[in-house]
Amino acid sequence: MASELRVNTLKDASGNNSIATSYVANGSAKAWVYTADTGSVRDSFNVASFTDHGTGDWQYNLTNSMSASTFPAPSTAGSFGFREVIDYAFRKSTTVMASSVGNAAGTSQLDNAVSQVAHGDLA
Repeated sequence: MASELRVNTLKDASGNNSIATSYVANGSAKAWVYTADTGSVRDSFNVASFTDHGTGDWQYNLTNSMSASTFPAPSTAGSFGFREVIDYAFRKSTTVMASSVGNAAGTSQLDNAVSQVAHGDLA
């Protein structure tokens, strides 16, 4: 039988530094992904699969849907010099987050480490 723990506030072991459980739940990432330069998923949370749309252009299909398609999904890339990573909002939906990696001139690029995270509310 599963058990359930219901609390309103969390505190550290000494009884100090309290925080509301709603703050913890609302402030936690709802999905994240770490990919290789091929777009292959190295590690993830709440990501079921990915779709490669071409050089540096990837879509991540979420296991559990977000409540709205307007969730923030910041991205980063690194290791091969300056890269610009954008959240592809036009492809984003309640079940998808997507990103594109490019250089300063706007040319699509590959990078050996790309990360993206989703914040917001699950459906």
